[in-house]
Amino acid sequence: MIKLNFSVLFAGKKNDKFSQFFFSILKKNFSNVNQFSRNKIIKKKIDFLISFRSKFIFKKKHLSKARYCINFHPGPPKYRGIGCVNFSILNKEKLYGVTMHLIDEHIDHGKIIDVVYFKINKKYNIEKILKLSYSNQIRQLRLLIKKIKNNKDDLHLFFNKKNKYYWSKKLYTKKDLEKLYKVNKNISKKRLELLLKSTVIKGYVPYIKIYNHNFFYEKK
Repeated sequence: MIKLNFSVLFAGKKNDKFSQFFFSILKKNFSNVNQFSRNKIIKKKIDFLISFRSKFIFKKKHLSKARYCINFHPGPPKYRGIGCVNFSILNKEKLYGVTMHLIDEHIDHGKIIDVVYFKINKKYNIEKILKLSYSNQIRQLRLLIKKIKNNKDDLHLFFNKKNKYYWSKKLYTKKDLEKLYKVNKNISKKRLELLLKSTVIKGYVPYIKIYNHNFFYEKK
């Protein structure tokens, strides 16, 4: 395989198999691929800065070093920010998706390159939707590489091509997600079941606050 003569800096999640697989695909297809470290300043100009499952918020000084900065967002344009899967389950969505977009100085705000949608239903939990999201993001990465190969002499036109996708104005924040995990003691049984499906995942469970004490959910 002839590798593309572009430099790539990859920002992923530490000790994450999906991030490792992402990195391996980039290594196979590009001649110069390195991993981003928040402790190191990007000194040299690069062609691509690619972010997947990284919680790092890139600032202007980082973005200015790359010709193109691309993020793989684990949610559709309707769900910007944090807790995309949680809120989609809570809102009983029947369609979910993942978004590939250019990074600017705002969160989930840059020009959208591609969106892949897939069906979900009430039987799907957080883990299942996340796995489907990561699998579709890998498909998006392969599509991106194919597009770069086909447009390597005119990348500007490709990345600035107009499409039908636009971000929602609503940005879900950490505060929104934290509120979701705080259960109202007067919640109905039906609503509680939906809330549990929307929040329970390894390392995270909802809680109820009584007299300034937090009581956490534990499955029997």
